[in-house]
Amino acid sequence: NGVIGVALNQWIAAIQKMEDHDIYLQAPKKIEFPDLVKTELKNLIYQLFIHYNLTKSELTRLYGKENAKWIERSLNSLESAGLIKINERDAYSINSLAKPYVENWLSELGFIK
Repeated sequence: NGVIGVALNQWIAAIQKMEDHDIYLQAPKKIEFPDLVKTELKNLIYQLFIHYNLTKSELTRLYGKENAKWIERSLNSLESAGLIKINERDAYSINSLAKPYVENWLSELGFIK
């Protein structure tokens, strides 16, 4: 995607409406990382990054049924922060606007190279 791709995606996402030859933009949405101290939450983001999208049931298979409530809370937190979104098959994925930042963050943490 690169820096130009990120800028273009943010610009397109900011378009509110078009009338005649005018384009109305809204302020870009700020994506804030939630408090990511826990290794488990970092790993959850990593799983979503490498698998592109995962459903709750797929995440439950990865982390175990005993972690279903934790998965639910974590997904809600990440969705509220704008880091992830839900697609048409109820699978969670990294928000395309946040993806380059998440990729850099995972690289800094040593999850990816």
